[in-house]
Amino acid sequence: ALHFLVMLASRPALQIVVVPVWRRHWAFYARALREEGSPNALQRFVSSVRERTARQYERLQEAKPGSMSFALRRVADRLMDQVAPEESFLGAVTGKAEIVQAEVVHPSSLSEKLVRRRLGLVAKNEQFHRRWSLFWGMATPLIFPLIVTPISNLPIVYTGWRWLAHRNAANGAARLRRADLTFVKSPDLDEGGEDAAKRLGTTLGFTPKDTRDLVDAVDRKRRWLRSNNLMT
Repeated sequence: ALHFLVMLASRPALQIVVVPVWRRHWAFYARALREEGSPNALQRFVSSVRERTARQYERLQEAKPGSMSFALRRVADRLMDQVAPEESFLGAVTGKAEIVQAEVVHPSSLSEKLVRRRLGLVAKNEQFHRRWSLFWGMATPLIFPLIVTPISNLPIVYTGWRWLAHRNAANGAARLRRADLTFVKSPDLDEGGEDAAKRLGTTLGFTPKDTRDLVDAVDRKRRWLRSNNLMT
């Protein structure tokens, strides 16, 4: 029993996947490998909001052209495409433990030193996200009076989402900076892109949802590059 507990404690709590997308641009994806203890009330609330938002967004993806839901989907996609994918990645890194053991799976063609440096650059965005979290946190209460007006509640939902996203990204950046990282090379990722993500999901035994989320992270990075004229 003691040996089992030691093995469980040494198992990484977090897995990070690095997928090349185009030239020197990479997609980052993070998923939890095990629970880190019981979440507190705020963490449970944040998790429930995130899950409800994800389910609503998935339903919008099934909307028929010409419907109001389809129009909302187009608006949501445009808003998402304006947000740097690294923000969502950092939000997924956030967790309860101050110092986390994380396994980084990256293409065998990339050196550990390069991958570590790029992750360090992403983690340096902590103060940027803290400043924007403060801005959106102050802006959200100012538009609460819109609730009792005929105006749509979308502005309130948007400001609340931006506050939460920046807050989680800032916490995730701090956690990534302190993380105990181990690096694992994977030839499955050498070619990059969505197909490489699918192969890795099969090799590592990802659940269908985890595989879909990884592929979506790569696709979103590609869309973000194109929307910012960084990819032809």
